[in-house]
Amino acid sequence: LPTETKMMPIWHTNSIFCSKSHEEVLNSSNLGDPEACFELGLRIYSSTRKKKEIKNAISYIEKAAAAGYPEAQLWVAEHYESGKYYPKNYRQSYLWCKKAADQNQPRAQYFLSLLYIAGRGVIEDSTQSAHWCQISAAVCLQHICVCKPAITTDVTPNSLSNKSKSVWKKPEYLLFGTM
Repeated sequence: LPTETKMMPIWHTNSIFCSKSHEEVLNSSNLGDPEACFELGLRIYSSTRKKKEIKNAISYIEKAAAAGYPEAQLWVAEHYESGKYYPKNYRQSYLWCKKAADQNQPRAQYFLSLLYIAGRGVIEDSTQSAHWCQISAAVCLQHICVCKPAITTDVTPNSLSNKSKSVWKKPEYLLFGTM
């Protein structure tokens, strides 16, 4: 793969704190609520480009990720993959993404399928890639349109009496875009 290609960021928040005031989110965050920490981190992050404030925002997001909040884990994974705010580290990207995917976070499951098919941070494995993409698609219908063209049915005379076998192909359009 060309070194200049990057995974497309796929995280975003569906937080219940989106409708809460800054004070309410800050109070919940100070009480250790990981979802509030993530929301607060995103609010700070999106409102500034000052290095010190971005570091503060990332500290809230990392606190949420360490506490097991899957949206924050996915954010950290995506940023390790892109090299934005963290040194580019595909293995760390995979590890954080796997934590979120194991908690049934569908965008993390889809991102994990991309890491497996590209062999980023993990040994390339088309079977695992198809597995995670199908799990994601089952939960999040928006991914079916992306996953379905990449899955074909291998039909041979010998396979007609057996279940047909899904074969995962590696289309470049599925994997990479620009940031």
